[in-house]
Amino acid sequence: MTLFTELKRRNVFKVASVYLVTCWIILQIVAVISPALHLPTLFSTITTVILAIALPFVCIFAWAFELTPEGLKRTHEVDINESIRKQTGSKINYILAAALALALAFIFYQNWFVSSADES
Repeated sequence: MTLFTELKRRNVFKVASVYLVTCWIILQIVAVISPALHLPTLFSTITTVILAIALPFVCIFAWAFELTPEGLKRTHEVDINESIRKQTGSKINYILAAALALALAFIFYQNWFVSSADES
């Protein structure tokens, strides 16, 4: 098996996609609330760095563990014939679709309903 197919089989790409979309949503929320709460610009920088540092750990976690009906188990402890990776992958797909819908709703709201300081 090649590395690419193993990453795909273990849902690493799906987990990374959900994580990246979620990070983008978090950064957008931080960008909106920082001026309102008078937070220093360093706050958004620290948030970005923490989220970027966590990405490899999330991918390693997705590689090393599998979600089973009994909870999280190490991947090598789960028999391939008893694996529920396809059901877990479909759940991740739904989470990704919901996160993307939330991101698109935020973009739509920001572009059409929020006036910028230049317009006023």
